[in-house]
Amino acid sequence: MAEVAAETLDMPGVRTLVTIAATAASAVLLAILLVDHTAGGELEGVIVAAIATAAGLLALWSARRGGARRRLVLVLWLVVAAGGGIGYADHQAAPHPGRPVLDDRPRPPLAPLVFTVIGLAGAAALPARRRDPLAGAASRMREPA
Repeated sequence: MAEVAAETLDMPGVRTLVTIAATAASAVLLAILLVDHTAGGELEGVIVAAIATAAGLLALWSARRGGARRRLVLVLWLVVAAGGGIGYADHQAAPHPGRPVLDDRPRPPLAPLVFTVIGLAGAAALPARRRDPLAGAASRMREPA
């Protein structure tokens, strides 16, 4: 079953669809959070949503390019995934006694984990770097010793 999933994600069209879905979800979350999360620690969610949207747009823009851009996009997606975990911990924690409560609304504890899912999906959708181990061997065989 895992082999079938790996082969399915290996198709470039599926990778593009996953990246588009992650980028669209990030943009929608950014718009929602810009309205709701406007002060203090709430801004961290807005920042993670902005990074996720930027990572998705950069991934789509540089889909056929590799190297440093691919590594940058991978790092951004992993930052988004980590941001979801950090947000989860913040949503679980009680307000600090020394910090004024800015918002009395209940904080849904699992909500930030959507960024973890988006970040991991975006990272998984990046094309794998493939090296043909025989590509260099053919040119080395032609060179005189």
